[in-house]
Amino acid sequence: VKRDFKVRKRSKTLSINLQEIYLRDDIPCGSAACHTCLQSSPRLPRNASHYLIPNADALLNFWEVLDLPQVTAVVYLASVMREVQLRSNQRNWRRLRLLFSDKRRQNFYFDDEHCIFTWLSCQDSLKGGVECIAAWLYGHLEGSIPIVVMTGSMIPVMDTQGNTLAKHFEKSLSLGLSSSDSEAVMVLNAAEYFGHFWSHDTSVTELCSSLIQSQIDMISNTYDEDAAKDEKSGGGTHKEFIYKEHLSANAIEEGITSGNLHIGIYHVGKHTLDGGFVRPSNKGEASLLEISVPGRKLRNRALHGDQVAVRIILSGNTEKQKCVGLDYGSAVGDIASQDENDNTDYGFLESLNIIDDEEGVEDHSSTKRHGVIIGEIVGIVQRAQRDYVACLDETEESEALQLNNRRQEQLLCVPMDRRIPLVRVASRQRSHLLGQRFVIRIDGWNKRSKIPSGHVVRVLGPIGDINAENMALLIENDINISPFSSASLQELPEDTEEHPWMIPKEELATRRDLRFSHRAYSIDPPGSKDVDDVLSICELPDNFLEVGVHIADVAYFVQEDSLLDLEARTRGTTVYLVGNTYHMLPDILSENLCSLRGGQDRLAVSVIWTVDPDNDFEVLNIWFGRTIIRSRHQMFYSQAQAILDGHPLCKGWEIDESPENLARVQADLYNLASFSQVRRSFRESQGALELSSAELGFDLDEGREPVHVKEKLNLPMNWIVAEMMIFANSCVARRIYESFPHAALLRCHRPPKIDNFRLLFELCEARGFTLDASSNKALAASINCMRDSNDPTIETAFKALATRAMSE
Repeated sequence: VKRDFKVRKRSKTLSINLQEIYLRDDIPCGSAACHTCLQSSPRLPRNASHYLIPNADALLNFWEVLDLPQVTAVVYLASVMREVQLRSNQRNWRRLRLLFSDKRRQNFYFDDEHCIFTWLSCQDSLKGGVECIAAWLYGHLEGSIPIVVMTGSMIPVMDTQGNTLAKHFEKSLSLGLSSSDSEAVMVLNAAEYFGHFWSHDTSVTELCSSLIQSQIDMISNTYDEDAAKDEKSGGGTHKEFIYKEHLSANAIEEGITSGNLHIGIYHVGKHTLDGGFVRPSNKGEASLLEISVPGRKLRNRALHGDQVAVRIILSGNTEKQKCVGLDYGSAVGDIASQDENDNTDYGFLESLNIIDDEEGVEDHSSTKRHGVIIGEIVGIVQRAQRDYVACLDETEESEALQLNNRRQEQLLCVPMDRRIPLVRVASRQRSHLLGQRFVIRIDGWNKRSKIPSGHVVRVLGPIGDINAENMALLIENDINISPFSSASLQELPEDTEEHPWMIPKEELATRRDLRFSHRAYSIDPPGSKDVDDVLSICELPDNFLEVGVHIADVAYFVQEDSLLDLEARTRGTTVYLVGNTYHMLPDILSENLCSLRGGQDRLAVSVIWTVDPDNDFEVLNIWFGRTIIRSRHQMFYSQAQAILDGHPLCKGWEIDESPENLARVQADLYNLASFSQVRRSFRESQGALELSSAELGFDLDEGREPVHVKEKLNLPMNWIVAEMMIFANSCVARRIYESFPHAALLRCHRPPKIDNFRLLFELCEARGFTLDASSNKALAASINCMRDSNDPTIETAFKALATRAMSE
């Protein structure tokens, strides 16, 4: 029977929770080197140099290092994770769980609390229980793999835990373990462990050193705060910049219950860095508010993306502001100007009649429509923990040129994201960070400091280097480009010269074979290797046509909940940068087996329409299913456009066909273009909104470096292919909704937000146009009127502005 104590926040009482636990002797250890346990797919590798077991302090303090993909063969104990969960917030816990729940990692979650051989040890995890379980695991594996216990201490373990280890040896003997098994377990702190086992990997050791220094600084800041309190209590008169203390979790909960506080995400605009706003997540009318938080004092150490608790201090009515000659900007300025004062007084706002006495601060619906709401952040509910790309401040750069030492220094870092303030990091690598882009993480923000503190995670490369700048863009946009795990790569099919992949017989028997009946073509940008869609056409009796869109059948190779599926979910999409492509799936799939190459037999998912070309391409029937296709020609847009227009093909554009077959390709492209035009006209008549913006292209040299920039030419063939894809998606969506009306998940664009069109309204008025953005159809009609002005530049510019206003 397990006994826990629970403190109830509201009643402030202590309750005892008794839990009956059933012990088992068949809980697997998770090691592939074990010959005793019955386990279908052990996670811990057989050939590991050692297995690592971290305790709770090590996990909480050094999880960032354990999160690195190269750190594997880690055993996470259930008792340790339970303690970590109690000491973590919800967001951190979700990330920590991925250390063992992600099947791509070669780590294992061991349920020591229900294992009959370890349950007694896990009850005493703070007094050598983790070490005892490690000793049991070493004996269980018959000494084949060493076991290392990592603690969160920053000083050698044997100096501080000698008595604990002595008790651990006694406990091991009481469980039937030999003293040699107990002594075979190494107990190291993080610095000792990573310095000994990972000295060959600088990314691991540097991150560990940075985290250790960050923890030392946090402890030092705590001592400084205590000293400041002692000085204040002793009558000291030193005046310094101090933020307000954040409310406790209990105080925030009480404030939300009473309605005095609101919870929401703090946002900072990219062009208004002196303040931000909070949209409360409370239910009811409070969710309609937008609470402005101007100035450094009122934001109270909140960062962009943090979930915060905010208290409304000003609820104004714009009509009253105009009457007293005060606008929102001046009110914000008055508040921001008081940032340098320690004791902020908001009474002057009331004297200017900004506070609406008739409706009161609590009438938020009216202030949302007519007035300005200003608030102050009183607590951080949850930090938006993420990586930031930064470089050294200019002053640090100049000092680094004069100094060349390895002493510990406090460095000022400038994040690429302008919404994030300067960050102070402790590092011995000033000269190493000079002129570099590097990744930092924010650890905290002391109330006596004007800027947050953090630590350096890794260096990306020199500022201006294309690889470093590309990595910076990827990290700032939270795009995962980590290598695919070795376990996921083992799920890939074999395709070599000796053993080429062939379509299985069962697929040939169940799929519709279009290889010899339908003429299929792919049309993509030049140099594309991941050809994921193909168009086809086929003549039928009675002069009908079958027109098809075929998408690579990725689901055949990637099974649901497989490791490859988890990799694809994590990445979400293929990312294209200048000179680099980061695929959602490994190259053997994205560039080969799931690429509908010309002349290759491939599996596809297809939509095929039966149409009547003599009756304005009326759709007579639609077929959905899995197919086998063989693309006859792998063309690019300019090449296909030249064939459609009947122009002579440039050198290298030939498709190796006789004049008769070339005429056949031209006729097929003409039918596809005619069908696309019919579908486009129909969409426009239904209120479709066509927006576009200029897309840049880059010419690369032999070293894949960009040498010229130009605007990409948008050919008619581009929208022909796009229109076919739009129609295919529309038909599939309609079919899903008809078949699963209560489970269909359909994507659509929201109606235009009028506030986003303010600039466009002003420009249209200046040019004499009338812009109606009440709906997609009305906006499309307004843009069509601009087309009648016979000025393509105006139409292009207005479309680009409308695209920006419609972006979500």
